[in-house]
Amino acid sequence: MNISLFKTIIATFIFSSIIFSQNNLEVNSVNTAEEYIKHADTYYLLSRARDNEITDIDKAVQYFDKAKIELKKFQKSPENVKIDQKIQKGFNTLRVQKEDAVSEIKNFTPLFSILLNQNKSII
Repeated sequence: MNISLFKTIIATFIFSSIIFSQNNLEVNSVNTAEEYIKHADTYYLLSRARDNEITDIDKAVQYFDKAKIELKKFQKSPENVKIDQKIQKGFNTLRVQKEDAVSEIKNFTPLFSILLNQNKSII
């Protein structure tokens, strides 16, 4: 009887540890995704402060990509859907911001070199 009780206790312990470890992995993944979103937001604000610098926009896009990859590891939940909506909103905002910054080549406007007589031709 003691051996059967011992086996039951061990089986229960193993089963519960498997369940709790899966839940813990999902929580860690969500936390990691939220950290990536914070980094992306920081680079977005930095790009706005630097007058739409494209390198910062690209870094923000990379962090949003990392966050999206983290969320794809687990099944959809209401919390994951909200985070995914944040990511999509961030992608849309960055796409519009990047389109606005395209007129400048890596935040360099060729007109300045012409005005400063460093380059004589527009082409």
